[in-house]
Amino acid sequence: MERRTNGRAWCLCLALLALGLPGWARGQQLDAVYESRGTTAYGTIGEITRTTVTLETNQGKKLYPVNEIRKIAFSGEPGELRSARDSIPRGQIEDARSALEKISMEAVQRKEIRQDIEFLKAFCDGRMALTGGGDKIAAVRAMVAFVEDAANQNSYHYFTGVELLGDLAVALGRYENAVKYYARLGEAPWPEFQIRASVLGANALVANRQFAEAQAKYEQVLAAGVDDVRAREQKQLATVGRAVCLAETGKPDEGIVILEAVIAENDSTQKHELFARTYNALGVSYVRAGKTQDALLAFLHVDLMFNQNPDAHAEALYHLSTLWRAVNDADRANRARSLLQSRYSGSPWADKK
Repeated sequence: MERRTNGRAWCLCLALLALGLPGWARGQQLDAVYESRGTTAYGTIGEITRTTVTLETNQGKKLYPVNEIRKIAFSGEPGELRSARDSIPRGQIEDARSALEKISMEAVQRKEIRQDIEFLKAFCDGRMALTGGGDKIAAVRAMVAFVEDAANQNSYHYFTGVELLGDLAVALGRYENAVKYYARLGEAPWPEFQIRASVLGANALVANRQFAEAQAKYEQVLAAGVDDVRAREQKQLATVGRAVCLAETGKPDEGIVILEAVIAENDSTQKHELFARTYNALGVSYVRAGKTQDALLAFLHVDLMFNQNPDAHAEALYHLSTLWRAVNDADRANRARSLLQSRYSGSPWADKK
């Protein structure tokens, strides 16, 4: 029996060698590029820039655009880094930050791994500051230190970093800085990044109550000739933003018609953020139209059904806390306010009176 078992083990080993080892084993010895479309390539990372990553493979050199990369894993990287990198997309930001803190930087020699650790620490600090009430100023300093460091100017994390700086600037009420950071995001060569940067810049103008300027920016996005899936997603968000601008400049009924069309034309099970933004915009439009009960119903959609996006949920809770009070329901108003403060203490909506 033992002889047969050993024989099978040898056959298995030979089969694995013939197949070139499974992904988990190759990943221990080689760098890996995980593409957004679901494929993974193994090799040795070569040149990295803001826009491309080069991978040397057995089949030759491959060039990957950063906008098509989901993540990169480096040979010999600490297990805590892998854990943190996987926790972030699941929204487990605090767990990711704790894992990163356990890494001894003295033991990390490879430049690319050190950069990944430094960036992800700053990224986690920024995300926690936007939701859980972390130190926003410290988070800004950490990310600025990363993106402005000459050694990181070609980091493939650069555009993610400047976008987060824009988000932090909005949260701090520094809207001019936000517009500048989003403009840097718009320097990316990919149309979907450029359109996203324009939408975020317009959102910052809305936050600063510059509705005419924001509306013009949204309309530029809607007029853009790009028409792929990601561009259409941003154009839908621009449509929602434009409706808010109409409502805030005396045309709430026009905004309501636009928003109802967005809801009718899209699948709520597939587009949670779009529906959250749309129902929030609908709530604002109803408020401006003097329809308090309709506004409450719109914001309740976000609270109860489309609460996956922290920023959108925080906005809905803020409006619910004020509207419940307006209809003399202090208990519900207090509950909405309490949830806003406890779950999203870092959000600007939590500071708004």
